[in-house]
Amino acid sequence: MASSEIAHKRAQAFIFEALHLDTHLPCTATTQQMQMEDWDYLLQVAKEHRLGAMLHHRLKRDDLAHIIPEQVLTSLKAAYRKSALRSLVVYRELAKVTQLLEAEGIPSIALKGAYLARFAYPDPALRPMRDLDLLLKPEQAIKAFELLKRYGYRPVFDASPEAYLIENEHFALLMSPDGVGIELHHRLNESDQEKAYMCGSEDEMWTRSLLKQVAGMQIRFLAPEDLLLHLCVHATMRHHFNLGALALADVVFLIETHSIDWGMFLKAVSTGGGQHCALALLYLAKKNMGANIPDEVIAALSSSKRDMLWTDNAEYLLFSALPDHRLATNGLSFLYADSFFGKFDALIGFVFPRRSEMAKHFPIRPDSTSIMVLRCHLQRWKRLFYKTLAFLLKQKRPVRQLALHRTAFNNWLHEKSPH
Repeated sequence: MASSEIAHKRAQAFIFEALHLDTHLPCTATTQQMQMEDWDYLLQVAKEHRLGAMLHHRLKRDDLAHIIPEQVLTSLKAAYRKSALRSLVVYRELAKVTQLLEAEGIPSIALKGAYLARFAYPDPALRPMRDLDLLLKPEQAIKAFELLKRYGYRPVFDASPEAYLIENEHFALLMSPDGVGIELHHRLNESDQEKAYMCGSEDEMWTRSLLKQVAGMQIRFLAPEDLLLHLCVHATMRHHFNLGALALADVVFLIETHSIDWGMFLKAVSTGGGQHCALALLYLAKKNMGANIPDEVIAALSSSKRDMLWTDNAEYLLFSALPDHRLATNGLSFLYADSFFGKFDALIGFVFPRRSEMAKHFPIRPDSTSIMVLRCHLQRWKRLFYKTLAFLLKQKRPVRQLALHRTAFNNWLHEKSPH
C-alpha cells in the first residue's frame, strides 16, 4: 500500500473517531499518531463533505487542542463560523418562503437538513446546509415554482418546469435574492422503486408530519420514522454515499435525540423491499460512529453473511471525492460499462440525451421539434467540451476504481432481499 493510501486510511479512521458518539474519542494517543499529510487530507475531506464545523466542535477539547496543528484548528474554526452564519441566513429564508407559500394556500414540508440541524444536532452550525428542500403537493408544485420566480427567485436553468414533472422529483434549483438555493420537490421519491421504500403513501406521510416553531413561523417537517427512511434512500440509492460521513452523522443525531418506532420502521422497510437500502446506512452509522441502533434491527435487515460483502464498496465511496463521483456517473459511465453493447448504449445516452432530459436544462418543452432540440444539443456539446472533457484530461484520481465500487454497491442495493 502506498504511503499516501496509508495516510488516508489513518485520517479516515481518525475522522470516524472524532465524530463518534463516545465523547472520549479520539484519544490523545490516536491524535499524536497523525502526521501533517494526514491533517492535510482531513482538511480536504472536511471541506468537500462539510465536516469542518463538527470536527471543530469535537477537536477543540483542552486535552487535544495543544497537539493539533494550529493551522488545522484555525481552518476548522473558520468552517464552524461560516456554517453558523449560513444557518441564520438559511432559517430566515425558510421562514420567508414558507410564509410566501402559505399566503397562497400552498402547504410545504421542509426536508432533511432543515429539521436535523435545528432539532437533532446539538448546535445548528454543526449541520451545514447548501440549500433548502421543500416538499409540495404535486398539483400545487408548478404554481409554487412560478410564485417564487415572481418574487425574485431565479432558476439556475432556463427550462420548463413541466419537464421536471416527468422524471425528476424536484424542479431546477431556485436561487433566492439572498443567495440561498431552494429545491421545490413535487414528490419525495425519484423512481418507482424509491416510492416503494417510503412509509406508506405520501398522503399518510403528510398526515404524520410535525409542526415546529422556527424563526417565528410554524414549519412542517417529516415524522422521525419517515425522515430516517428518507435519509436511507437519499444517501444510498440517490447518492451512493457521495455525501460522505455527514450521511452517517445525520442518522446518529436523529436517533440520539428521537424515540424511533423501530417496529413501524421495519414494517415499512419490509413492505417496500428496502432492507438493503436501510441496512447500508444504519449499519455503517452504528459501526463507525456508535449510532444507538438496536442489534435486533440490524439483524432484521441482514439475512446472511453475504449481505455484508457490500461494506468495502460503501466505505470506499464515503471518502471519495465529489468531482470523481460526477465523472463516474454524469455521462462518463460509458467508459466503465462491462460490455461493448453496454458502453455503446451509455455513450449514445451521453451524446444524445432524451428530449425530456434536455428540457430540464434548456428553454424547450419535452415535445419540442427536432430542430429546436438539435440547437440545444450543439450548446450542450460545446459546454461539455470546455468543462467536462477539459476536467477529465486533468483528472488523475482513480475514477475507474470509484466507478467499479459504485457499480458493485448499486448492484447489491437493487438485489431482491430474501426477507
